[in-house]
Amino acid sequence: MKIIALLSYPGAGKGTLAQSLDQDRYVTFSFGDVLRNEITKKSSLGNTYQNEIEMKGVQQVTLLPDDVATEIFMSKIKEVIQCMSRNQ
Repeated sequence: MKIIALLSYPGAGKGTLAQSLDQDRYVTFSFGDVLRNEITKKSSLGNTYQNEIEMKGVQQVTLLPDDVATEIFMSKIKEVIQCMSRNQ
C-alpha cells in the first residue's frame, strides 16, 4: 500500500488536487473535514476547536498539535486498512 500525503497551508489547493485523484485507487481525507465532523458530533476534540474557531476565526486557527494530528491520521489509516481487509 502506498500513502501519499499532501501537506501545505490551509487554502493551498490540497483538497482540489486530491479530488482529481482516481477515487477507486486512492482514499482521501482532510483534517479539516475530520475536525468539522468532530464539531458536529460535539466530541471533546470538536468542542476544543470550535471554541478556537469562534474566538479566532477560521483563517486564524493555529495548526493542530502533533499528537492530535498523529491520532487523527493513525485512526484514518487503521480505518482504511480494516476496510481493505474486508473487501479482499
